[in-house]
Amino acid sequence: MKTLRDGFQQLSSQHPAQSFVLRPSEPEGGPRTVQAYIFGDHDHIVLTWPASAAPTLNLTETSEANEHSYRTIAQGTHDAIWEWDCARGTLTWHSGLHAVFGYDDSNLDSTYDAWLKHVHPDDHDRVVTSLDRALARGAQAWVEEYRFRRADGSWAHVVDRGFVVDSDSQGPTRLIGGLNDVTADRLANATIRQQARLIEQTHDAIWVIDFENTVRFCNPSVERLFGTDRRHLIGAPLSVPDYEAAAPSIDMMRRRGLWQGVAHHRTTAGEEVILEERWSLLVNEHDHPQAILIVGTDITERRALLSQFLRAQRVDSMGSLAAGMVHDLNNMLVPIHFGVEFLRLQLDRTNAEVNEVLIEIAESVQGASAMLHHVLNFARGETQLPEPLDLPHIISEVFRVAMHGHAHRISTHLDYRARRWQALGNPPQIHQLLLNLCINARDAIASSGHVEVAVSELTLSAREAAVHPDARPGDYLRIDIRDNGQGMSDAVRARIFEPFYTTKEPNHGTGIGLPTSMAIVRSHGGFMTVKSAPGEGAIFSIFLRAV
Repeated sequence: MKTLRDGFQQLSSQHPAQSFVLRPSEPEGGPRTVQAYIFGDHDHIVLTWPASAAPTLNLTETSEANEHSYRTIAQGTHDAIWEWDCARGTLTWHSGLHAVFGYDDSNLDSTYDAWLKHVHPDDHDRVVTSLDRALARGAQAWVEEYRFRRADGSWAHVVDRGFVVDSDSQGPTRLIGGLNDVTADRLANATIRQQARLIEQTHDAIWVIDFENTVRFCNPSVERLFGTDRRHLIGAPLSVPDYEAAAPSIDMMRRRGLWQGVAHHRTTAGEEVILEERWSLLVNEHDHPQAILIVGTDITERRALLSQFLRAQRVDSMGSLAAGMVHDLNNMLVPIHFGVEFLRLQLDRTNAEVNEVLIEIAESVQGASAMLHHVLNFARGETQLPEPLDLPHIISEVFRVAMHGHAHRISTHLDYRARRWQALGNPPQIHQLLLNLCINARDAIASSGHVEVAVSELTLSAREAAVHPDARPGDYLRIDIRDNGQGMSDAVRARIFEPFYTTKEPNHGTGIGLPTSMAIVRSHGGFMTVKSAPGEGAIFSIFLRAV
């Protein structure tokens, strides 16, 4: 008779199941021998015998089996053990059926067909085909995964292993196997896969670093934010950004286990990315620190919006302040205006040189008063009815004011080609708009050069208007202010309409001229474009609705 030791020794891929006889202890009236089975593979070995013999079974000889085999016997306690007599069509359940699936002999018939009725309908044909194919080709083992109905009606994910014990010339005659409930494992794996998908799909940047500051994992959002293939990041040291507060460290994380702050990173293209980072210490099942998890939320756009909001608040405050200042300045201009008129009446009008100076002062005072009146209306939110714009006159006045003291080094030219159409608007606002742009053109010329203003007529189609966010199809007067100054880089050009942004030296620029100019253009229903490159000057193009 085979012993348990012999059974272990004879298990192989060709003979994955063995039957043998065990000799239990011999209580009065007890059985003298027990038919037992051992089957399985390297990772899963099952030993089974009749339950009636369990109290008296003597397994002292298992000490002669190797340690691995003895440990894996315990795995069989989680299986529902079955024996299938192929000739008779009987399927006998030896143990585990009730403990694992809730069945007993009274509610599950010992037949092959009864087992098939408990296989999930979607898995039925696949399982039958798989088993028939294994038997037909003379396989010694069969393994399949499917869903099996429990006694309470729920479905369990199971792995079913069957092994040939006896066979004849016609093929296998008896199989023994185990039905193992792996539902918990499958659910756990599904949860892990779902969590992995969430990590892969989240917009937050996620890193895992070890205590040597080496990146061990990062998700696709890191690639998206920094423009770097994560294969180049994993295994490399974590780049150190600029932190707004005290920077986190490995030693600090070991002590505290948590850190939160704001970090300023740079992409591979040199652009700034601002992340709100949360560092957490990862521990194993024994609470021993293993790594550090870093989750970074991109707040770059939020910071930009906050900055714009704060700038808008400053502009709002300046508007209130400007309203008071304009009122006071306007009052200061009144005596100057009357003083000039008084001097003109008192002095000899034949003195042409003095009279010319007084006229220039009077015109400047009137222009300053009109501009202050416009600023006051703008601060109060008041509007003025549009009127036809005398652009040649406005541009000539702008040239005179902007180039005062610079005519010796900068030449000006007006190319006016708008003969059919006219623009409506607020003359002081358009004067301020063109003056801001011409002063900028003048300041962009370091030594000598020229500033040209060209006015032409243009009709935009729907397709052409779609290129510009503020444009609509229709007729426009186009005003180009062109200079041959130092020009602008792409980075500077992208920011020139931000309030308080300036490239001029301190006390030479406020950064509100171009934002104000853009606001004036938009208030007239138009739009503005800019073309420039370093060393090639700049062209500011204003498009005003034409009538």
